[in-house]
Amino acid sequence: MKQTKTNKKTPAKKKNLTREKRKHPRLAPKGLWISEFKGDYRFTSEVKDIALGGVFLKKRVERPGTKTFFVLRSDSHIQVELTAVAVRDKLKNGLGTAYEFTKMTASKTRLLRALLRDLN
Repeated sequence: MKQTKTNKKTPAKKKNLTREKRKHPRLAPKGLWISEFKGDYRFTSEVKDIALGGVFLKKRVERPGTKTFFVLRSDSHIQVELTAVAVRDKLKNGLGTAYEFTKMTASKTRLLRALLRDLN
């Protein structure tokens, strides 16, 4: 007769301790570019990811705290003018800057939400 253990304990599942700190889900659209205006100059940068709360731009390095003005356009001609502040200037996996959108009015939020829906 074969003996079996009846008191077998199953290992407790580890809880995922890394919590998502973002308030809004991010999108990582391919080929989306954003225009940045500083005085008389216009810079164009590729978007790595974007959400209602902010954007991460590839290969763009800006000192945290720097304020800027962006214009974002979708293929369906939705245009959003956004003010933002740089909040982080590096990423482990590459070069870039994270910006948080500021002065978001209800109409800007509505336009940005429509643009993000358009990208999906």
